[in-house]
Amino acid sequence: MLDTVIVRINEQLIPEFQITYKAKNSNAQRIEISSWSQINIQPHQELILILSGVLVFSKKVKIPSKNEDVIKQSLPFTVEENLSTELETNHFAYSQVSENLFNICVVAKKVMQEINNSLEKNQLICKKMYSEIFCLPASPQILSVLSLNNYFVVNANNRGTTLSIGLINHYIERTKAKLIHVYTDKPLKLQNDNIEYKLVNTESFQAKVLLNNKLVNLFQGVFDKETNKRNHKKPWKKSITIAAILMLSWLAIALLQLWDINQRLNDIKNKQHELLVKIIPDASQSEVNDPYSAIQSRLKITQSNNNSNNNGFIQSLIFVGQALKQYPGIKIVSVRQRENKMEIKTLAPDVSMLNQFQASLEQIALARHVKTGTRESTKEGISSVITMEKL
Repeated sequence: MLDTVIVRINEQLIPEFQITYKAKNSNAQRIEISSWSQINIQPHQELILILSGVLVFSKKVKIPSKNEDVIKQSLPFTVEENLSTELETNHFAYSQVSENLFNICVVAKKVMQEINNSLEKNQLICKKMYSEIFCLPASPQILSVLSLNNYFVVNANNRGTTLSIGLINHYIERTKAKLIHVYTDKPLKLQNDNIEYKLVNTESFQAKVLLNNKLVNLFQGVFDKETNKRNHKKPWKKSITIAAILMLSWLAIALLQLWDINQRLNDIKNKQHELLVKIIPDASQSEVNDPYSAIQSRLKITQSNNNSNNNGFIQSLIFVGQALKQYPGIKIVSVRQRENKMEIKTLAPDVSMLNQFQASLEQIALARHVKTGTRESTKEGISSVITMEKL
């Protein structure tokens, strides 16, 4: 069995330390290095690189296909909305977790090219490179944290990053994980009651996790020399296959997007129906079939029959309806008119959406003074009463 040499590449693409791991006795030794030329590999050792989590975006995605070429062509579009750079500037790698479920990693092509150049320049053979977050166990229910000399690595179900010491408490505070496992080789105290501390030899721990799990090797596609050799044998067949795959993938994505739009429309219609029942309990069947038009029609009739309320209750209700179009996640529990004030009891999924809804209402209802009352946290979300008063 080959011994393993694990080298960490930092954000500046410079080797930072080298761990020599002997699986036979689980012995791991770490030495600090500061250049590619300092990497020391013996003939009986295998080189594995781990790349700073800051440079790698990772995520679990679903792709409804068993065809490898279709999967590869679909990968970029599953994470397109998560990337701040153009698709063509990135390199995509993946591994299969289960049927239709994949771990995907995204790295800038220029980063991959520079690492390849450094390996070739220093005559180093390396077939495996992983994101640093894979040095930690992944679990849907548990946030894993690894404490190293001057930084932390976090893994939330194979989605994570590298964090400075100053940011780790803030990150943990915002996480929704019910349980946090912190792996460390020294006593440590972080600001959270859901933490379980696990004392480990961090060098052996990283090596064992890397070598005993199915991970996403970043050396895939154009950065895998063996794959490139096979692909160049019949380039014309590959071109035809890629063109066909692209057409099928675009069609599949378009169908998925159409399905998603239909689902959202159905959700909006359901919310409109709920609002109609609350506002107009005696609505007719035709109004139930088209709740949006029914509400608009009732508002217009009421507005024309009662001009005195034009700038009061009805107008305020129109403002609320316009704001709800932008934030359909807000639920209206009740509406009450008291003198010149309208009180709207709302239920929001979180405080952020409640704040956004109030801000939107303020922008729409310029002739009203809008303020939020006491907020209460319930099982369903954040409950609050918004008051609208004519200026």
